[in-house]
Amino acid sequence: MHLRFGLPATLPGGLATLIKTADRAAAHLEATRLAGFADTDAVQFFGRPPKFSAVIERDYLTPWPAEVAEARYLERFAKLMEE
Repeated sequence: MHLRFGLPATLPGGLATLIKTADRAAAHLEATRLAGFADTDAVQFFGRPPKFSAVIERDYLTPWPAEVAEARYLERFAKLMEE
């Protein structure tokens, strides 16, 4: 699976840890922002919530209109394909 995204088959320890940390942070946000979990329950399952600046909260944790999401996705995909 890693090779499909241009990553080595065996991830370096630091990268694997970073991916797991990001995954837990995303799971916490999904649980509390979308699924109705109480903060205390989310902490029990996913650990402490991630800390974000007000700018990140506004730009990335506020739902985007479909057109904006599509444009941002395609722009990022194009950049990744160039590398």
